[in-house]
Amino acid sequence: MIKEIDSAIISEEIKVKMGEHACKAYPSECCGILFGKYEDDDIIKIIDLKKGSNLLDNSYGKNDKSVKYHNVPDPKRNYEISPLQIYRAEEEYKQKGFEIVGFYHSHPDKAAILSRKDEDGMIPGLIYAILSVTRNGCSEIRVWKKDNIE
Repeated sequence: MIKEIDSAIISEEIKVKMGEHACKAYPSECCGILFGKYEDDDIIKIIDLKKGSNLLDNSYGKNDKSVKYHNVPDPKRNYEISPLQIYRAEEEYKQKGFEIVGFYHSHPDKAAILSRKDEDGMIPGLIYAILSVTRNGCSEIRVWKKDNIE
C-alpha cells in the first residue's frame, strides 16, 4: 500500500536545498537521493541529499532543434537518474554512517502527488519526496512511502 507520510523528519535546510534544485532544473524535472537514518518507531531522519542529474534533460541533442527524437521521454514530465550515480553516492554516504532512505523529484507545473509511473517505480520501504514547482518557485513538498513487502 502507498500512503502519504509525515514520519520523515526533513529539516528546513534540506527542504530549501531540494527547492533550489527544483527551481534550477525548471521547467524540467529534477531528481536526487535522500540520505539519513531510521529512528525509533519507523521515523526517518533525513540528514543530507545528493542532487542527481536528470539524464533525460542532458541527452538526446536537447539543444539541437534540427533533430527530432521519437519515443524519448519528455524531461518536463520524466526523470532518470544514473544507477552509477546512485551507487557512488551510496558508497560515499555509507562511510559517513548514513544510508539511502529515499529519493526526491519535482513535478514542474503539477501538484506534488504521485503519478502512476511514480507509483510503479517505488521501492518498498523507501520514501519519495515530490516537489511542486513553477516558474515562481517551489510551492509544496509531499512525502510518500510504499509499505515493505513481507
